[in-house]
Amino acid sequence: MMKTNEKGAIGEHRVVADLINKGYRVHKPLIDSLPYDIVVSIKGFFYRVQVKYVRMRRGNIETSPRRANTQNVRSRNEEFDLLAIFCPDTDQCYYIWTSEFETSIRLRTKPPKNNQKHGVRMADDYLNIII
Repeated sequence: MMKTNEKGAIGEHRVVADLINKGYRVHKPLIDSLPYDIVVSIKGFFYRVQVKYVRMRRGNIETSPRRANTQNVRSRNEEFDLLAIFCPDTDQCYYIWTSEFETSIRLRTKPPKNNQKHGVRMADDYLNIII
């Protein structure tokens, strides 16, 4: 069984490789305790990226990239610009701007059985960084 830090390392390396393959420049901070894992350069601008390794559950890729404050209350993390998710079950990386979600994100790998479209985020729509 893999440890959490091993999963994080795999996720980070897979996202870095994916971004480089897509033609982006990727930078690694020297300090590991920052609220973001990497920085990506896109068209001359730098964006802070938090990386998550997330297993699929019931057809969904779901995570809550939040930080606890001193009162142990979860709040929206605004200390990064872009969330990158590596899912080993789909072997894909997904990219979501923090402006697109509040405190959690759910990506579906299959359409809902009731054909609902409103509020449904299909994972395949997040395979690339859209500026």
